[in-house]
Amino acid sequence: MIHFVDRIVFQSVAPAALAHSQPVMGRRQSVALLGLVALGLLGGPVAQAAEGDLLAQIRKQLARYGMVQARFVQLRQMAALKRPLQSKGFFVFSQADGLFWQLESPVRMGYWLTDQRMVEVDTAGVRKERSARDNPALGQVGKVMRAFFSGDVAAVQDFFDIKASGTVARWSLQLSPKQPAVAQLFKGLAVSGGAYLELIQIDEQSGDSTILTLSEHTVLDTLPRDKLQTLLGGAA
Repeated sequence: MIHFVDRIVFQSVAPAALAHSQPVMGRRQSVALLGLVALGLLGGPVAQAAEGDLLAQIRKQLARYGMVQARFVQLRQMAALKRPLQSKGFFVFSQADGLFWQLESPVRMGYWLTDQRMVEVDTAGVRKERSARDNPALGQVGKVMRAFFSGDVAAVQDFFDIKASGTVARWSLQLSPKQPAVAQLFKGLAVSGGAYLELIQIDEQSGDSTILTLSEHTVLDTLPRDKLQTLLGGAA
């Protein structure tokens, strides 16, 4: 299963980046995020476990926003490197249209992930689209991505023990692997926020870790098409 998820994530992110060192850095940072949502592929059907009161409140709070835009700073600390790799950009999450992830620094790359497709704009500005019909796993990643950003924590409860603490205004979740296949990859995950998802920390068994900080959240009524024009292409 680990090799399956690894193959899906790496094939789905940035094939063009493999030839250049800086894009590889961007690719690795993007993989950390997709690795989180791809966990839903490890065990098949989504869990239907009962949620505690706080967990249910968190889910309800995150699910009330139909479209949110925010900035991100992602720090990828690799065991082999002294300094963390940093990337910056913004994302737009729409429950109707999927996730738009725009890397602005150190290179410009973009991704648009839905249940039906994944669109990538590489460092040269070339737009590539992959259909879930050709690669069904992409659709599954999209569904889990949507579930995660909308607060559907049940989507990972089959694979992690989840402990919620704090209040609905300032909450945190600790996710500990409960399946051997997941534990081979991750030591644990920490997720926190308030009205919005604000921090994701991923600690890997390899010694690598990723901290993703989300800020400047804005609730939107419509897609900011001027910012997403290259990703959208001719999409309506």
